[in-house]
Amino acid sequence: MSRDAVIEEVQALRSEVSQLKALLPQKFTESRITKIRVHIERNNTERKPFTFAFKTPSEKRVNLSATRAAITMILLFDLTERSQGRPGVASVRSSASDVLKIITPELNDTHAVNEQIRVALYRFSSFWRTEFQDSFLLKYDPVEERLSPFENGLAVEVEILTSDARVQDSLLRIGGSMMLGKLRRERFLFVPAGGHGGESFLKEIYSTAGMLRVVTASARPTLITIPPHLVERHVKVPEARERSAMMHDRLRNRSLVFQDILHEDMIRDLLRPNREGKYTYFSGLSREEAYQHVEFIRDLLFQNSGYQLAITRAELPFYVASYSGAGTSITAFFRNGIAERAHEFSAFAVWGSEVEASVRESIFNWLLIHPSTTVDNARVIETLTRILRESAEYRSGD
Repeated sequence: MSRDAVIEEVQALRSEVSQLKALLPQKFTESRITKIRVHIERNNTERKPFTFAFKTPSEKRVNLSATRAAITMILLFDLTERSQGRPGVASVRSSASDVLKIITPELNDTHAVNEQIRVALYRFSSFWRTEFQDSFLLKYDPVEERLSPFENGLAVEVEILTSDARVQDSLLRIGGSMMLGKLRRERFLFVPAGGHGGESFLKEIYSTAGMLRVVTASARPTLITIPPHLVERHVKVPEARERSAMMHDRLRNRSLVFQDILHEDMIRDLLRPNREGKYTYFSGLSREEAYQHVEFIRDLLFQNSGYQLAITRAELPFYVASYSGAGTSITAFFRNGIAERAHEFSAFAVWGSEVEASVRESIFNWLLIHPSTTVDNARVIETLTRILRESAEYRSGD
């Protein structure tokens, strides 16, 4: 057969295939992968305090008891893991019991928790059928204790979203999933407050290999500025203490460049006791410890360790940070914590060099070139020394 004849034959086959596609129902020509998004939140009811909002081609909202919420979370998480080619949850019963204890910490009787899960699983098939009937995409197998697509051949992708710290905590502990990996895949992540939320997320960032550059604009003192001995003494979140050690290790190893932008009034406030005689950001901080804090910031600059500070009087209405390094490009917008829980924060994190570049140009550079901003290292040290000397309490009575 000649070359021209082969080309004609291929073109004829393409035409026939196109005609056949036109005759098929639309559902057979579309992707067979369906995404299910599940929002899990707490509500104000006592008996069924968790609301699950399912968004598929249709929408479904259901309020669940803590026990059924724990089971449903594990079943959904198991389906998510299996849909991504991983083995899934080893034991639904054991994992659901662990989740129930996390989301309902007042339940501390392990035997009673296990019994609640056992009974609820026994009745779960009836509950799922009654609540979702046959119109939902997922069916429950009581023998395997697994959720699966209702329609054979249908592939599903499940995304679980929550702003509840305990729910997020339970998913992280049980599944061992890493927030940084999820952010890299999905490009956006809500990070809830708490040790297993914001602090764990930042620990993952500081665990990445290679040089890391961090730029922050904050209305509160950043953790890296606090002397390690004060962190151990006053910071109650274990993950925050671990992150502090990681940051200072990286400074010593020259694998971290940390550009801090802090407001001058915030630094002065560190040395001003409130009406109860306590110092800002840490309840129980003594006058001497408050001065140690500011002196430590100055010492970091003297050491030329990779820590850089710009002091500004420009308004800082929120806390934003960027993290860039080998294979890492993250921008995070943080909720400012209150004084007593300054390092228990939530955040929106975005992955991508375009966002990072935009924030750098529109926020960080604007602050650094602001007329009120001091950037030169020697002048920043002079400013810190002046703030210390001008404080009426500095070294008085010693």
